[in-house]
Order: sequence, then structure tokens, then C-alpha cells
Amino acid sequence: MLVEQFYLKILMLIGFFILAGLVDYLVKKNEANRWKEYLFILCFAGLISLVGLVYDQIIVTISPEYFAVAKALGYEDLRFLTAMMGLKAGFVAGCIMSGSFLMATKSKHVFPLFGWLKFIIPFTLSMLFIGPVAGLLFYWNGANPYSLPDGQNMRLLMVWCTHGALYIGTIIGTGISCYKIAKQPII
Repeated sequence: MLVEQFYLKILMLIGFFILAGLVDYLVKKNEANRWKEYLFILCFAGLISLVGLVYDQIIVTISPEYFAVAKALGYEDLRFLTAMMGLKAGFVAGCIMSGSFLMATKSKHVFPLFGWLKFIIPFTLSMLFIGPVAGLLFYWNGANPYSLPDGQNMRLLMVWCTHGALYIGTIIGTGISCYKIAKQPII
């Protein structure tokens, strides 16, 4: 059920993009270029989906409790369910990020596909270090939100904080990237 809904939503998005691209072509003929933007969104979302899949597989290896208990996936088929969750979260994040970049470059004649990476990567990587430190601080202060045994609780808190910090770093990096791109002169 989880897998079918995910693929159905992606197929609906692709169908919408095809329809919107077709309308753009019928209106503008040879000057139509929306299809490039839709292709960028889909490709970028696919790339970030793969990043989400790999990242969540690393996280489930470190702390299966994070997904089994905190995300309520249970232990049965945990790796598969985690992979699907990573793909879904990555796809949504990729659509939001790529849509933000397209909006930031709306009035530009040049389409800077990867200029924003220099802003996102440092924030995201710094959060991968800040997250575990925050998790240890919570652990040392006695936080145990799921009443887990000591070792499992420490791993869960470190992964939980790393996951949250990663989202924060990506949001900040995307915001700064869009701001910097929007401030570039029109070419």
C-alpha cells in the first residue's frame, strides 16, 4: 500500500508536468521551454530521493529504534519501509528545493543549476556534526522519550537530533542559495 501510493503520486506529478508542458507548447510553439523546468524538478527530486534512501539506510543501521519505535514502522520489513520513507521524503524535499531554485531564477536568462550547491553543502554537512552533539547533550541530561534501554536511547537521540539538524541545515542552505541567486544580476 505504501509503495503503490508513492508511485501513484509520482505518476500524477509526471502526468501534470506533461499536460502543462503540452499546453505551454500549444500556446508558445517553438518558444516553449517549461518542459526544461519540469525535467529539472523531476531529475533533482529523483537525485534527492536517492540521497534520502542512502541516508536513511545508514541511519537505520546506526539506530533501528529510530524508525521502528520513534517513526512507528515496527521491526518487520524495517529496511524496506525505511527505504520507502527515505525515497518519499527525499522526493518531496527535492521538489521543494528545485521549485525554490526555479522561483529564484525566474527573471534570469541564465539557469544556474548548481551554483546553489556551494551554499547548501556547508550548512548540511555542519548539521551532520551538530546533530549528534545535540543528541549527546539530550542524553546526558536524562532525556528518554521512548523509555528505551540506555544504549538504544543514546543512539536514538543522536540519530533523532542529526535528522532534525539535517533538515534545518538544508532549509537554511536552500534559503541562502535562493537569496544569493535572486540577487545575481540579470544576464
